[in-house]
Amino acid sequence: MKKGAIIAAVILLAAGCLIFTGGLFAGGSLPPMTYEAMRYSVTEPFTGIRIDAHEANIELIPSTDEVCSVAGAATEKFYWNVSVQDGVLTVMSVDERTWVDRLMSHADQPLQIRLPQQEYKTLTIDSRTGDIEVADAFLFESVEITASTGDVVCFASATDHMKIKTNTGDIRVEGVLAGALDLAVTTGRVDVSRVVCTGDLTLSVSTGRSTLKDVACKSFATSGSTGDLTMENVIALDMISIKRSAGDVRFTACDAQEITVETGTGDVTGSLRSAMVFTTKTDTGSVDVPPSTDGGPCRITTDTGDIKITIP
Repeated sequence: MKKGAIIAAVILLAAGCLIFTGGLFAGGSLPPMTYEAMRYSVTEPFTGIRIDAHEANIELIPSTDEVCSVAGAATEKFYWNVSVQDGVLTVMSVDERTWVDRLMSHADQPLQIRLPQQEYKTLTIDSRTGDIEVADAFLFESVEITASTGDVVCFASATDHMKIKTNTGDIRVEGVLAGALDLAVTTGRVDVSRVVCTGDLTLSVSTGRSTLKDVACKSFATSGSTGDLTMENVIALDMISIKRSAGDVRFTACDAQEITVETGTGDVTGSLRSAMVFTTKTDTGSVDVPPSTDGGPCRITTDTGDIKITIP
């Protein structure tokens, strides 16, 4: 009886809150929160960029007038602090809205940062909710992007390292030169194309499909729980290492000194550029690989799935 009474009280309280909120909207007691466009011009020199945003789409684009500016939407309770600290342009959102404020309004205008230079040392972005896009006009020493909910699109390059991590959202990296590239997504799709890494490329996926096309790197290592992996013209100087709990793995014209594939449930198919010595194992499925005594080792293991590899 006590448990039932508690559940009933919670339901009545929730219903009361909905009726109260609806009454406020209907009666006009709470006018909609309006956002105004804001724009800051940055005159101090800087070599690094740091963005900390609670709720906003973020765009980094080239400046057309050789002046750095930060533009976005703001209210009395949601605004941006823009400053240069120790040579780093810092843009931080200040969110003092109540939950009712958030129900009543949303800023559609993205946070746009226009940069006059092409080369910078660091780029660090920490975003809670919103998409992120970095234009191809920029070159950084390092890039670190973290997003909770939102897609990340990066066309810029990094001479040292680039790290992109999302919880719920897609990652797209295209036309990039990087020293090392580290990508991680919990739930979302990953697309990597026309990328050259002088170091290692790593990819971690919990749930989602991954596609790599026209990629060159020192080595490529990927792990994941559920999701297909498609690789086209992926060339690794040293090793390709693939681990999946469930999902198909497909090669098209790929190459490496050594290849290892381990998948629980899924087929491993496709083509490689050069001859390799195959070691295969499948519990339920067929195996069709070229016989060869030359080349590096290629080890493929799947619990449930077929293995079929061709070499032109």
